[in-house]
This record gives sequence, C-alpha cells and structure tokens, in this order.
Amino acid sequence: MQPRKLKVGFAFFPYGGNGGTRSEVPDIRNWIVRTIKAAISDPRIEDVSDSEDFSDTPITMTRNAAVEWAKAIGLDVLVMVDSDMAPDLYFRKDPAAKSFFESSFDFLYKNWESGPRVVVAPYCGPPAHPTDGGHECVYVFHWENGHSGHLPSSFKMQAYTRHEAAVQTGISNIDTGPTGLSMYDMRIFGVIPHPYFDYEWEGEGKQCGECHQTIPGPRSHKASTEDCYFFRNVAINGCVTLGYNPVFCNWDAWAGHWKPWCVGKPQIIPSDGVGRHLRFAIENDVKTDTKVAQYGNVSQAELKVAFEKQQAALSTPEKLEEFGERFRSGNGFGVKPVVPQPYDPFNAPTRFGVKVPEDQAVGMTLPEFSKTFGVVGLNGGGR
Repeated sequence: MQPRKLKVGFAFFPYGGNGGTRSEVPDIRNWIVRTIKAAISDPRIEDVSDSEDFSDTPITMTRNAAVEWAKAIGLDVLVMVDSDMAPDLYFRKDPAAKSFFESSFDFLYKNWESGPRVVVAPYCGPPAHPTDGGHECVYVFHWENGHSGHLPSSFKMQAYTRHEAAVQTGISNIDTGPTGLSMYDMRIFGVIPHPYFDYEWEGEGKQCGECHQTIPGPRSHKASTEDCYFFRNVAINGCVTLGYNPVFCNWDAWAGHWKPWCVGKPQIIPSDGVGRHLRFAIENDVKTDTKVAQYGNVSQAELKVAFEKQQAALSTPEKLEEFGERFRSGNGFGVKPVVPQPYDPFNAPTRFGVKVPEDQAVGMTLPEFSKTFGVVGLNGGGR
C-alpha cells in the first residue's frame, strides 16, 4: 500500500495598509525558503508549488477567499501566513522550540485517519501604548466559568495569561486562537457553514421573525474578530459533529508578531523617585560588599558614613543610642533629618538587608553592632 501523499499550499496576506500595495516583513521570506526546502524533501507531501496572495480588505473576505482558492485547486492542507508574522521565532535558538510547519504537519498527518484538525502557532498582541496603556496579551483562549455550577451567564472566552502560556508545551487543544500562522486540514471546512470567517459586533439585534436574518446594530465596536469567530465555531461544532475538539495550539512553535511601536515622550526618573538607599549608596560610594541593615528608620550604610564623620570630630566615641538620636535629628553633622515614609516595596528600607529591631541595637558601639548583626564593611568583618 502506497503511503498517503498530501497536497500543501500557502496563502499569504501581505496587506500594505492602503490596498494599493503589498508588503510583508522579511522574516516570512526567510521562513518560507527553509519551509519549502523541508516540504519538498518530505515523502508525505505530493506538491508544494501552490501559493497565493490575498491583499485586500476586509480580512474576513480575504480569509474566506483563501479557503475557496484552496478548495478549487484541490489542496489537502492549507497554511495561512499573515504579513506581520515572524514564524519559528525561537527555532534553533531554544532547544525546546520546534518548526511550526514540520511539527504541525507531522501532527495532522499522524491523525489524518481519525479526522480533520487545525493547528495554530501562539503569539502575543502589540506592546503597551504610551498613553492608552495595555500589555502584550496572549492570543490564545479557553472557556472559563466564573461561578460554581453551570450557570450559562458565567461562561466566557478568556485569554491564557502570560504565565499560563509561558509554561505550555506540545500540541494541545484550545478553544479559539489566532490565524496569523495556522495550518488547516481542508476537511475541517465541512464542519461549519458559510461564512467561515466573520466579525461579530456589539449591539447586534435579534433575528428577524420573517427572514431570520440578524438585525444589524451600529457596528461601531467589534465583539470578536474573524479568528476567534472561526476557531470557536469549529471547536464547538467539531465536538458535536466529529465527537472531539479539532482546534489545537502548537506551543513549541511560538511566532513573533511585528507591530509598530508608538514611541512617546521620554520619561525622566526624578531623584526623589529613586530609592533612598540606592541614592545614598551612589552619593557615598557604598561598595557591593556592604550589607545594609536597619536601625530604626536609618540604614546601617547611612550610619556608617555619619559615624565616620563623628569619629573624626570627637575624641570620645559615643554610644550608638546617642549617636543615632543625633544623626536622625540632623544635629551637628550637616545631615538632613530622615523623615519616615510610607511603605513602598520598591523603596523599602529593608529591601537590601535584614531589619534590625531598634531596641536590640540601642547602646551598642558601631563595631559591636556590626559584629552582632553581621554587617560587612563597618569593621572589616561580617558574614
């Protein structure tokens, strides 16, 4: 029996922004050269000579057009590649990373007899905007129940958190995902009706009682994009008609996602925004072998510098209690009084070392203090 051979094609979406030109990032060119070379040498692939550009708007139309093109030329496997993708971003850089095309095709081929599947590469959204904010959210989703039990209103589609996505591996089921770099067993398009790709809108009316068409709303805000619409419907309908969820994510083949980054006004770091101890260390040349402890509201590094000034000015050493009180009041040393500040985890006085209870330190000379609490750099010793 001859092994099954599949016909593979690539649909590119090099939309240049105005419909009159085509453009895509160079990462795609580099990736497709290596991918075609690998595909040609794969005995399971019959032909990889077919590719087509779909450079128009709306994207819902061009994705549907790509599917119809793939049907017309008899493809078994369709690969969609968006113009802003950096496929195989970590391949050959991270030992755990895999090539999207090779590993996803292996998965489809091994499961061919058990039914159609689709595989997407995971990637994240654009970075934060300088005024609008945001974060690089993960474009892979799962159903989440926000309440105990099975209240219909408690279910919603939720993106994987960045932490959740970072620790995923292998090829596993998801509930919806992105189309930017995706591979389709063409039989999957028999699972759902037309249109395969579409937008959903906030404020859409109910279906007309006569023609059963949805009564349009203002359509000023999207409720879902074409990728979430498609994969969600495939996953739900697949469970009903195929008996399983045919939507998968290849977590070992992350893609990069090129997006313009709006560079805003430079932001300064004011001196009063820098941690008090960090500023003090710079101004007084505190070395890395100096551990910072805490005496009340004054760090031991600050005490060291002021204590050295006191030793030079006085012939009789003071007790730490007396010295500490005078230091904190700024009396006689040209040192500004230390004003207690609200707790700030990024500027906490204990951030750089252990906090020493004040009642344990009172009455000690500085060498005694250093020896007791293991502070390096005050008397040449320490831990």
